[in-house]
Amino acid sequence: MNDVVTLMRVGYPCANRTQKLHTNHKFVMKSFSIQKIKEKVGQNLKDFKKMLEYNLKNDLLFFRIGSECIPFASHQLMRDLEKEMKFRWQDQFSQQLLEIGDFVREHNMRISMHPDHFCLINSPSDDILQKSIDELEYHADLFECMKLDSKHKFQIHVGGVYEDKKSALERFVKRYKENLSERVKKYLVIENDDHLFSLEDCMWIHSQCGVPILFDTLHHECLNQSGETQRQAFARAASTWNRERDGNPMIDYSSQTTEINAKRGKHTEHIDLEHFERIVCKQVMCVVDEKTGNYIPFDTMLEIKDKEASAVEAIVPYAKYRELYHGPQRFKLEFDEAAIQAEIDEIERQARISNRDENGVKLEPVKNEAGARNKRVKNEDQNEMPSKKMKVESSEEVPSKSRSKARRSKVKEEPVEEEEEVDDAMSSEDDSIADTPKRVTRSASKAVVDKDVTEGHQEVVKQEDVEFHH
Repeated sequence: MNDVVTLMRVGYPCANRTQKLHTNHKFVMKSFSIQKIKEKVGQNLKDFKKMLEYNLKNDLLFFRIGSECIPFASHQLMRDLEKEMKFRWQDQFSQQLLEIGDFVREHNMRISMHPDHFCLINSPSDDILQKSIDELEYHADLFECMKLDSKHKFQIHVGGVYEDKKSALERFVKRYKENLSERVKKYLVIENDDHLFSLEDCMWIHSQCGVPILFDTLHHECLNQSGETQRQAFARAASTWNRERDGNPMIDYSSQTTEINAKRGKHTEHIDLEHFERIVCKQVMCVVDEKTGNYIPFDTMLEIKDKEASAVEAIVPYAKYRELYHGPQRFKLEFDEAAIQAEIDEIERQARISNRDENGVKLEPVKNEAGARNKRVKNEDQNEMPSKKMKVESSEEVPSKSRSKARRSKVKEEPVEEEEEVDDAMSSEDDSIADTPKRVTRSASKAVVDKDVTEGHQEVVKQEDVEFHH
């Protein structure tokens, strides 16, 4: 196998639309049984293996598993089943998981996961903390069953602000140090998000506890407190990775959808190759390691809705520039490295002059700490309304610079009748929480989700038994 191919990988998350395969076959709680577990997990692992085989043929060596691969894995029901019936999914599917792990190692592939947004280790609630830990332990279990080493990662967001961002950051660090097991820490990375915790915030967390940072390019476009370019930002995030222990730094890439009135940060349906080449190939890919003098290799997860279709297209420019910066014959190629660098510098110079982002869109700074992001749509988050099945318990005024009054509501979802069995074949974990459909089928822990405060935003939405597909 070509060493250049394995040096830097590109991939997609959770499902293959072309092959109609995915790792999120699941069932509702009222259907919980050993038979259902065997059926759905068996199907997930079968699809997982088929997708890996497809990916290998198409030079897509990076893949994100859906968190529903083992339905109800972190739920009390599964622990009760183990205690009462001596049934452990880890034992039941050990051979299949080992075979998948062998395939991954044989072909130098890389696996990641993205626990759902209810996973909040900085929540003030001890109950939410414990359920979040249970979920992370499940992810570690799954990786260990495949015998994956610490170069394979699962990523989480920092969490909520809870009206005090400084305390929320400090609480994350304390919980990371004191409450997470070493095996979870081995696999865990954090990512910059699109409206609460920027790369700057993640860098502070790293300085306190050492957790690596996965850099999300679209989130950096949405929330950039430092004014750094994509190239500068990736250089900082990459510095948090120990190559020997953690492998290549990982990045998430997408671009803003062109849908009319779409929420800021919503992922595009299909890849914009010009944008991909400009951001990933001409900025992120040309970052030099100051210690070694070499370009920094990294692996790219494409968070784009049509998944493998975009990934297959992206591999063409990705491979071209990968060869330029990292191939053994880089100085003998016809590429003009100086010209490419000059083009990058010109993009950054124009952005500084006009205060525009890499897409040429005018930026309007928002001057508040928790929501310090570059707005494109005024008060876009005010369009989010509670479900009809929710009732407002209390409200009070919150100061806002963009309007005289903002409402803050504590909303609690009333009991909803469970759905029949659902197989959301194209469910994925690649969209922001704002675009998340909610279903009463999630296994893990009757999680309570805190939808946290930014200025003028709705706060503290509690959801019970809700499934998130991000």
